[in-house]
Amino acid sequence: MCYLASSPFPVRDAFAVSFGVFERFPRDIGLKVRRFEQLVGKMEENRKIAQVLDHCSPYDLAQLSVVSKSLRLLIQTHSHLWIAAQRNCAGVPPPPVVTSSGNYSYSAYALFVFGGGSCTVNILHAAPYAYSRRTVVFEVDRHPALLRECRKSIETVACLFVDKNRKYDDNKWGKWVPRLKATLQNGEQAYVYSARDLKYAKREQQDAFRVDRGNSERDPAGFRRRSWKQLEKEHLRREESRPAVHQNGIELEVWRKRYGEQMNVVRSRNIKFVKLMSAVDDVNYRGLLRCPTLDRIFHAFKRDLTFLTHTVWMHNRSAILTEFKYMNNGVFPQGMVAHEHDKIRCSYCPRLITVKGMADHIVDKHKDQNPDVIPFIPKAKGDKKHCPDCPDSKRIFTKRGLEDHSQVKHSIIS
Repeated sequence: MCYLASSPFPVRDAFAVSFGVFERFPRDIGLKVRRFEQLVGKMEENRKIAQVLDHCSPYDLAQLSVVSKSLRLLIQTHSHLWIAAQRNCAGVPPPPVVTSSGNYSYSAYALFVFGGGSCTVNILHAAPYAYSRRTVVFEVDRHPALLRECRKSIETVACLFVDKNRKYDDNKWGKWVPRLKATLQNGEQAYVYSARDLKYAKREQQDAFRVDRGNSERDPAGFRRRSWKQLEKEHLRREESRPAVHQNGIELEVWRKRYGEQMNVVRSRNIKFVKLMSAVDDVNYRGLLRCPTLDRIFHAFKRDLTFLTHTVWMHNRSAILTEFKYMNNGVFPQGMVAHEHDKIRCSYCPRLITVKGMADHIVDKHKDQNPDVIPFIPKAKGDKKHCPDCPDSKRIFTKRGLEDHSQVKHSIIS
């Protein structure tokens, strides 16, 4: 059986039956035979690729579509792949149909919904879930990967602009910038905007004015170069598209709750599986879950609502157990950040030291080394650092504090 490039349905492979006929052809058409063989080989290759793609999740397809042009074209011409990819994540709202410029393809949409990433409110934190979280408040359109502890930050003046004076009700920006209607404490209603969106709208307008003046200076935000007339037309398209984007955000929030419940079921089942495998190998299952290889597998399967299997475990068992062995020996795999009470091996001596005490150990025993650049150890809160001119001091300073300390203690008074 094979898949034709123009059809998602299996058809009988006639080439395997009739290919022997070509062996009796004269030598002068050998070139045509070779070309035909290449064509058959290409179709066989595409058939195998199609079989693999047919078992991919939406996030997998999105990742594969950026690998090469040929893969991207193959995925784009077989739209049924996106339908098949959502069989485990049923009910995902389709991407909004908009007229404004921007990437609203299935691939970009899958990355947006399932790709995770850094919190858009607090960039110091990473998203705890694979999918993009959104709040029912204003941020349903705007803030993917939102952390629970950052929800309060959204309500601050720095993040939201409550238009109590109705400044933007009929303003050209208010017609297309995403907004929600909120009820104030006095019972009145007002629109709520993202302060960042309003700021960017102003900067985009200024960038368009620079284009009209022939100024080549570019805004750091990297807006598309448009004249003011072109930007006005884009504003109209955004105004037409805003209801669809807003509705998509509401639908995603409803879907997210169901998806989260299903994901918790898969997570519990997969943890039980890891516990079983850890008992077989007589290792701690919590330690296994921290191994980078198993961590990637675990989160990918949770994201795709898929149960771990013995085949998957055996395929990756050797790499996981090797990482576990090194971790127990105080050597953490590359890219992994240790916990506060983990013991890691000092890079400059064979001693095992807790993460919490490693900086002090460097100050005490290795004064020629920088205690602020230790591998596998997270940076101090507030990006605090030791004074490089006080090798015996364990005190850490903020950037401003270090400047003041250097001015007072280490400046040369003439």
